[in-house]
Amino acid sequence: MTQNTAQDKFSELRSQAERLLALKGNVPGLAYDDDPLKLINELQTFQIELELQNEELHRSQQELMQSQINYTELYDFAPVGYITTSLKGLILRCNLILSDMLQTERSLLLNQPLSAFIHIEDQDIYYRHQKNLSESKTRQISELRLQPKDGEILDVQLESTVVPNKAGEPERYRTVVSDISERKQAEQWKLLNIRILDRINKSEVWKDCIEEILAEIKQFTGFQAVAIRLNEGEDFPYYVTKGFPNHFVEAERYLCTRDSMGEIKRDSNGNPYVECMCGNIICGRTDDSKGFFTEGGSFWSNNTSKLLSVTTDEDRQTRTRNRCNSEGYES
Repeated sequence: MTQNTAQDKFSELRSQAERLLALKGNVPGLAYDDDPLKLINELQTFQIELELQNEELHRSQQELMQSQINYTELYDFAPVGYITTSLKGLILRCNLILSDMLQTERSLLLNQPLSAFIHIEDQDIYYRHQKNLSESKTRQISELRLQPKDGEILDVQLESTVVPNKAGEPERYRTVVSDISERKQAEQWKLLNIRILDRINKSEVWKDCIEEILAEIKQFTGFQAVAIRLNEGEDFPYYVTKGFPNHFVEAERYLCTRDSMGEIKRDSNGNPYVECMCGNIICGRTDDSKGFFTEGGSFWSNNTSKLLSVTTDEDRQTRTRNRCNSEGYES
């Protein structure tokens, strides 16, 4: 509130006080003299004026408190992360969304370097972001990955601005952190589709095409090993593998159970029995009420050791060989 605005406010309050006093039958005097009645009227005016000022102050305090509550709600529960850092990159303040992103209590984030939560491969991106912000003093936008202590990697966009001091020099930085994981994933899937279509169009030999596509999938997913099985007769041998050791491929090449003569064993209906979890998926032996089977008829586990310890062959719909797990593959 400026000085003129404050003066106008007090003048208005005084006028209100004089009007209220007039309604009581007292006309306040405008100057001090020897007349005690005028002095009393003046004091009465001051008293009412103070009461009105007190009411106005109380209203202002209530409005300020509500404004602070609204600001806190907007700050803490915004759909993006807000963070204030020192010039050295230490976290001075952040909202609850950023705390959720980093999977760390807000109080434990204070005075911690933001760089500690940046993926190791993106440290240079963050360094350049801070350097450009410091030198240009203009808004900087960068995309990188956050690496929470105990959470999944998160693709984010940083949009940072400089907060100057009274001398106009940088005092601290404010940054908006937006989760762009869905957008990045969609972009990556689109690129994978383009690369696969390119392989299909360029390859003349079908098996070479499958090998190239499998290599693309392996690189895209980051899996250690991937393979494709194709139906051959009554079995489903590996057609192409990437990353599996030779002894594993030979041991797991076929899915049908065979006797000592190498003949395929069959069930009571004469159908070949296709073993293990791959056999479940190929034959549709799934139950999506189990957490490891999907509605689409796939199998997924990121901890096969735990899965084997808490489930039975009946739960898993078949007798599992467990060779994948014994080779160290958990996913």
